[in-house]
Order: sequence, then C-alpha cells, then structure tokens
Amino acid sequence: MRFYLSLLAISVVFFMDLSAQCVDGKLTDEVWGTISNDHRRNSAYTYGMTSYQLLEDNFYFDGQENPLFYLGYGKALWLGGRDMAGNLKVSANSFPTLSNNDFVPGPLDRQTGMPLDTSCSVYNRVWIADQFQIFQLRSMFEEGTLREEDIPVDILEWPAKGNPYLEEFAPDFDLAPFSDVSGDGIYNPLDGDYPIVLVENPEFIPAEFSFIVYNDMTEHTDTGGDPLQMEVHQTNYVVSFTEETQAEQSVFTRIKYNYLGQEPLSEMKISLFEDNDLACNVNDYVGCSRELNCSYYYNQNGETFVGSCHDFDVPDNNGAIRSTVFLSHQMKTFKHFFLFGIGEPLSQGLDPETPQEHYNYMSGLWRDGVAQTVGGIGYDPASITTTLFAYPDRPDDQNGWSMQTAGIEIPIDTRALTTLVDETEVQPGASGTIDFVDYFLYDTDIKRLDIFEIFPERVDTLKAEFDRFLNGNFEGNTGLEACTSDCVWPGDANRDNVVTAKDYLFVGVLAGQSITDGVPRGLTSTEWFGFNAENWGQEFLGINAKNSDVNGNGVINQFDVEAIDINYGLQRDNFSDTQELIEPVPGESILEIQLEINEIDLSTAELFDRIIRVETFLTGPTSEELRRGVHGLSFDIRYDTNMVTPFVFLAQDGNDIFQHNFAFLNNQQRNGNELLGDDQIQYAFTNYNGTNVLERGQLADQDFLVRETAATNNLDGRDTLVLKFYNVCAFSATGQPISFDVQYDTLFLSNLAINPDLTSDVEEVDDLKSKLKLYPNPVTSTVHVQMEEPVTGVVRVVDLQGRAIDQRSISSDFLSMPTDKYAAGLYYLQVISESGETATLSFVKEEGR
Repeated sequence: MRFYLSLLAISVVFFMDLSAQCVDGKLTDEVWGTISNDHRRNSAYTYGMTSYQLLEDNFYFDGQENPLFYLGYGKALWLGGRDMAGNLKVSANSFPTLSNNDFVPGPLDRQTGMPLDTSCSVYNRVWIADQFQIFQLRSMFEEGTLREEDIPVDILEWPAKGNPYLEEFAPDFDLAPFSDVSGDGIYNPLDGDYPIVLVENPEFIPAEFSFIVYNDMTEHTDTGGDPLQMEVHQTNYVVSFTEETQAEQSVFTRIKYNYLGQEPLSEMKISLFEDNDLACNVNDYVGCSRELNCSYYYNQNGETFVGSCHDFDVPDNNGAIRSTVFLSHQMKTFKHFFLFGIGEPLSQGLDPETPQEHYNYMSGLWRDGVAQTVGGIGYDPASITTTLFAYPDRPDDQNGWSMQTAGIEIPIDTRALTTLVDETEVQPGASGTIDFVDYFLYDTDIKRLDIFEIFPERVDTLKAEFDRFLNGNFEGNTGLEACTSDCVWPGDANRDNVVTAKDYLFVGVLAGQSITDGVPRGLTSTEWFGFNAENWGQEFLGINAKNSDVNGNGVINQFDVEAIDINYGLQRDNFSDTQELIEPVPGESILEIQLEINEIDLSTAELFDRIIRVETFLTGPTSEELRRGVHGLSFDIRYDTNMVTPFVFLAQDGNDIFQHNFAFLNNQQRNGNELLGDDQIQYAFTNYNGTNVLERGQLADQDFLVRETAATNNLDGRDTLVLKFYNVCAFSATGQPISFDVQYDTLFLSNLAINPDLTSDVEEVDDLKSKLKLYPNPVTSTVHVQMEEPVTGVVRVVDLQGRAIDQRSISSDFLSMPTDKYAAGLYYLQVISESGETATLSFVKEEGR
C-alpha cells in the first residue's frame, strides 16, 4: 500500500493544470529547453535566466558522447534605473526559483505596459528550432509540397508577429525574429516563413536555437525591488560545421530589451550576472580583459584540482579558459563577489540582498557602496586608487593585478557581474540589442596558465567568425545536403521507415561486434534527417552497417544504442505498420506475463483494488538457464484501453539483466493517475558488449489501472482481459534470430458496465479469428465455437503451460467442446485450418462448475 501511496504523491508534481502556469503574477510552473552541438549544451529558462545548465548537461562534451569534465554555469540579467522622482527600480535574478524571482514569462502590452499572458498559459515556453527542420521545410516549400502537418510545432507556433497559429495570443508587434519570405510582414510558415536568429542575415541558420520572452512586471521576490516595465527577448544558439571553428566551442546569446514604462528612466543599467564553474567550483578565479572585451574564469595556477570536489575535473593540468566575450557593447564595469566572502570585511563580498546592494554591484561598487580599489581583494576604503574593473590583467603577467598574482585564497563559487548598458536617460519605447558568447578554450597540449598565450588570438578569431555570421560572408560547411537515395535516417537501423524497438537490437548486435572501421558522415548528428553516407564493408541481415551508426561518427557502440531514444517513434511517409501477434503453442515457454491478481469485482473495488501489477519475464522451461542465449529482445504488449490504462508511470527494466532498456507509449500524456496513449507499450532490451544473457530474469514491471468506466458487451457483465505480446523479435550476439514461445495470464472482471455495441480497440490481426465467435465466456460446462463459414481442420485447447489438453477434428461451421474436466483458469482455443491458417481465442473456466 505504501508503494502506491508514494506514486500518488509523486504524481501531483506531474499533473498540475498547465493551462494556468502563473497566479497573481507569480510563476507556478518552470519550463526550460535545451539546445546542443558536439561540445556544448545550453538550457534556457522562462523566468529571467539567460542560460542555466541542467545537471546532466553540466559537462564539456567530446562529440556529444563523452563528458570530459564539469562545465556548469548560470547567467542572468540584472536591470536597474531611477524614475523621475529618483526612486530606484531593480529587477535581478541570480538563481531564481518558482517562489523567488523577479521575472515572469511573456511580452508586455504596447499600450498598458502590463503582461499580455496573465496566466502564463501560452508564453511560459521555450521554442526550439534547428537547421535540419528549416532545411527540410524550405525544400518542401520550394517544391510546393509543404503541409501544415509537416511543420514542427515550435516552428508552426513560433511567437512572431501575426502568427495565425497563436490565435488571440499572436503578437501584433515584432517579437521572435523570422525570415519574411512572403514579404507581408506577418509570420506564416505555410507561406515559406521560417524562424531565424539574426535579422541582419536571415540566411544564417544555426545548428539549434531557442527563443523565450519574459518581463519584470511581477512581484520581485528575489530582490524586493520595483519593476522597470522591461520586456526581454532572448535567443540562444549553437553552431556546427564540418571544419573546426572557435564558434563550435561556444553558446551565443542575443538579448533584445524593450522599455515600456510610461516615463523616462535615468541611470539605467543592464548587467550580466555569471556564476560559471570550470570543473570544480572551489578553485575558480575570475578576471577580465578590456582589450578583448571579455570576462573569464580559470583554475588557480591553471592546475587540475586535487580534492573531494567531484570526478569530473579538467584533466592533466590541460589549459582551459571559460570566457564570456561581449560582441556588441563595451564593458562598463566588471565586479566580482562570492558565495562565501573573502577578505575584510567578509560581508562586503557576499551575494547582494537589497535593491540598493544589487545596484551598487552594477555600478562597479562593493555591496556597501564603497568604491572598488586596485590591488589585493579590491576592497580598501582607505585607498584612492579606485577602478571599475576588477582583475584586468592576465594571470600569467607577474606584474599585473589578477586573482592569481594577488594570492587570493581559494574561493568557493566566485560570481562575476559585467555592466554593458549605462544610459543617462532612457525614453519610453526605447529598445536595444546585446550580443555575447559563452566561449570555451581548451587545449590538451598547452598546460596550466600558458593557455593565456593563445587566448587573445582565439578570441579575435571568434569575433571575426561572428562578424561573418552577421554579414553573410561565413563560408563554413554545415554538412547539410539533400539526400535522394540510400539515405541514413538516424535510429532506423533496419530501414523499415520507422524507429521502433527492433532498431535497438540491430544496433546492439553491431555494437557488440565492435565495428569501428566505418566511414563517418559529413555531419555527426542524431537529427531525424535523411543523410548521405558512404557504404560500410559490413552488413547485418542484408542491411548496410552504416544505418546502425546513429550519431554518424563512424563507430557503432553503446552511444548509438542510447541515441535511438531521441528518435523513437518517428517515421517517414512511406512507413507501413504491421502487427504480428504471438500465440502460445505446446512446448517451451520463454516469454511470460504474470498478473499479481486475477480477479476484480468492480462493484466493490476502490482505487487501489483496481491496480494490477503486470510482470514480464524472460524464462526457460525448467532450469535457471536459458536454452539459447539472448543478446537483444523487443516486443509490444497490447491491451484493451476500454478496460485498462497504465498507472502513473511507464516502467522499464525490472532487474537490469540487459545493459540498455527502453519503454515507449505512443501519444503519451498523463491524466490524474492514468497514463494515456495508444493501446500498446513497446519494449526494447539489449546488450551492446557482445555478451548473451543466459539466465532467466524479470524484464518489466508495469502497473495498470482498471478503469472505473470499464465496460463489456457480454450481457452478464463479466469479461476477461488478456495482455498479449506482439512483434516479438530477438537476436543472439552473433546476429542469429531467435524465436519465442509465450505464456499469458488472465484477469477476470465482474460487474462491468454493459454496452452491447462495444468493440475492443485492440485491432486483431488474424483474418480467421475475425470470423469466429466463442461463447459463453467465462464457461461453465461447454464451450461453443461458431464460424461464419465451414472450416476443415483441427480445434485444440491449450493451457497456460502450453500443453494441449484437448483436440478434435472439425469440418463444419460449429463445434462444442465439454469443459467439465478442466481445472479452473485461463485456456486458449486454437482453430487450425488445413491451409495452416490459425486463430486463437481465450476463455476462462470457472471454479467449481
């Protein structure tokens, strides 16, 4: 009982009413979206953080596969200014939460300056697009084949001016940028319009990019300040090219701000807050370069941290610099402070708490308003040598002022704040654009602080690349080209035009054979896109191995198996669905479904009484060992959604007997305790090391909920439910197909609602079966089979162990078989025609009758 209660408690988190995501101007549901390339990942949040890394993305990646070391960070905007009466207004987030932030999603009304989406029902969202999607849509538009259903939802509902798919929430002003192919000033993707990031160059399409919009017209629970009435449009983007560029090591951000207050603001400042981690966060030093117009993080002495921080530090004293390069505005101030204070007095270097303390930091001052001074920690009220820029010299300059040369004790979580906008007066309606880039320089051949010797040149190269993005002169190859034949669609390893559980088995077999001599694709990507790819020398079941290289890097390994998750369920237009039902036959049982309970009376069953645990096993006939080793196994479990639905969560592997497992429910969504979707859960279990599973074990453990509205077309209100296996596929480590027998269990339901017109939504795939009717069910003393036309063949009754307990010949359209001697339980009646066509029906023999 406690197990189910805990699930119900957890489920509350998932089943919030997403139609109202903020109440009284306070956010009630956080939303984020992640973009990535081969080295960097970036998550945008909808409540005032320009970027923040989720835990699983907090790494520097080598080809999106290998996380080399920790690279966490958070960035957010700080805004400040004074009204005409001199009152200070401040909006600033550092690490916001649902209950502690100064921003709310959505744009502001151009007449009132108030939020347009007061319930956050539309704009509490991260829109994401990528170059593959746009490439395909542009091609289809040019060919005249573009349909609404071809357009990804984020592009279809891109929050651009006049978008008809946003209906009443469509902005009548410029919001998200787009290429206006039709030239009418209104965004409509069916007219060929598409999202962009740089209005200066609509032809520049990054690998992936995100867009959010937020404003500060909410109660300021972070700073306690008053709002400025500022609206912020934020675009983050990453790029990928076939040749090496500095831009690929970067995350670019464009901020557009609109001041929609009713009176001028004076002394308005906009600053970027940063808390970056270069691997371990307890040895991060910060600095800035006015010449390069950037801030940066580096490790003390440039050395690998030795201590109990975590296992993902920069290895081998390799050179590493984490930098924010400002592309459109010169730095006005650079200030540092700490999670825990350093120097005397400690309190002046801590996180700010009041609006004035935030504004002091934005002004290049200490928390108490004391000017920053040159040398040491930078806090010396007695000194007259003041500065707006902390640590402006390179740490490898022994005569300069840096945290390295100042001998600052090892800090814990150093923060940085760079002010980019400092306007004497700003008029209502004023706007501006800020571009910056989070850049990472890493070199395994250059050690420690020597990395700063090449840093200026690399930053200049990065800036030049950005300039060419703006003016359209960048000639880098994205690797995108149209594929017309023999294309590789990442994840569709068996080339049946859809990504299903079977694809895991194909990739798993080849990964286990350590195929490492393949030809990389021009662009390593898992995007659902038809790629040109050279044939490899090896095939599996007549299919070229290149189709199992999901990420396109020329190697088939566990990362390709895991990457299938991304595209699971995606299909092409020429996909043709098939459903192969696996019936029990006499002999060995190797796939087995067991139910925790076998009978429910709906007239008395409460919620927990209607929960049934369905366990799936991989089993041998008698011993603990399987007769044949299994390297990969996939199947679907189908069920009648009129009667049951999965309960709360979709379970996967029960005992981890395979290295990778995956479960999928198409059209999945949650409604209270029910997990809604289609009528089948698809499972995949595979190894990728070439080792067979030889011992029996549990595969999956899934809870189902019998619906309160469960109904039957049986007039006595009784019915049976049998969950069945479809599309079973398995291979050994050498790629040999393995066939399976199956064993089912049954659930007997009584006091169901009666609906004479009800039909099961599980589509039967056996033509002969559709011509048969078995009755009564449950059975007392005799079971009858009525056929639409005479059948010549054999009728066999099989028990749950696969044993044939009764068999009779038939050459008519009707047969009766006594069941008096059968023990109570579930049985299968098989009709096998002379031509070999087989149909199987299940029935229940009742106890004591």
